Amino acid sequence: MSLSSLFLPSKLIELITSDRRELKKRLSIGVILFVASILFFTFLYYLFIMEKFEARFELTGFESVSIPIPDFNQILLSRVIYMSIAVAVIFLVMRIALQFLRIENAKSSVLITFILNSFIIILIVLTIFTPLLLTQPKTEYIIVDVELQNATLYNVTLSGYGEDKMLSLKASKIDAGYVRAYRVYPDMSLVDWQRINASLIEKTIKESRTLMNMTSLKWVEDNVEKTLDKLDLAVGSWDMLTYRFFVNAVWINVSTGIAYSIFSMVSPVSWGLLLLYNVRCFMKAYKTSTMVAVAIWILIYLVFFLTGVI
Repeated sequence: MSLSSLFLPSKLIELITSDRRELKKRLSIGVILFVASILFFTFLYYLFIMEKFEARFELTGFESVSIPIPDFNQILLSRVIYMSIAVAVIFLVMRIALQFLRIENAKSSVLITFILNSFIIILIVLTIFTPLLLTQPKTEYIIVDVELQNATLYNVTLSGYGEDKMLSLKASKIDAGYVRAYRVYPDMSLVDWQRINASLIEKTIKESRTLMNMTSLKWVEDNVEKTLDKLDLAVGSWDMLTYRFFVNAVWINVSTGIAYSIFSMVSPVSWGLLLLYNVRCFMKAYKTSTMVAVAIWILIYLVFFLTGVI
């Protein structure tokens, strides 16, 4: 097996369409490349999260609250799902294109073989980007607005507005179905972080304060379970806050490094080049025009975007 057959679509198509044994061998190689790409992508993502990413809450009372960082198994599962979706999208779009072009006797084995072999492009791109990422300082983020579900506060004292009046609550534990914490100015207007220049972030934090809305509250007072539909917190303190679901958050980049910018380029660049490899194989295998190949590239890339692969 020559190295050119790994990188040149024309050479690959020539081999797998002329020799059935070569087709089987290259299909096996494609599976290996696909699995290797998943593992490489997973390790790079994990490396970024562990070594090049740092985040903290910039919300009063949330200083010790855990930030949802995916572990290795979660990252691996997500990569398996995304890359499997990618293969399925490429395969289905190309099969539909073959039917539309009325190309008969187009073997699915040839199609899936060059799709899987195209993952050599992912490996090459990751190999190029990894040293660039390793040389960058950490990317630091602050969370200034967060929504949580199924939260629990321990050793709690709260004062706020609920049931059309001011209320004060004190309990060893309070459960809340929904919690939102965010920052407001002294006039109670919400901070619009999209309009805040990077140089003004620290000043804005000093000039604003944290507010919190809670719904579906439950706690025990004097051995009696009590409930409250909603509480807009004015003042509160607690020893610990835990949650089950991290719904949404506003993340602000406060670092000068470009680690995140480098990492964010990996996906669109790698998938874009992989699709170029695939449409080139499609042209060579089925003798189609450049216009058809460009249309397939655009369509698949659009589906990738809509399905969240990119």
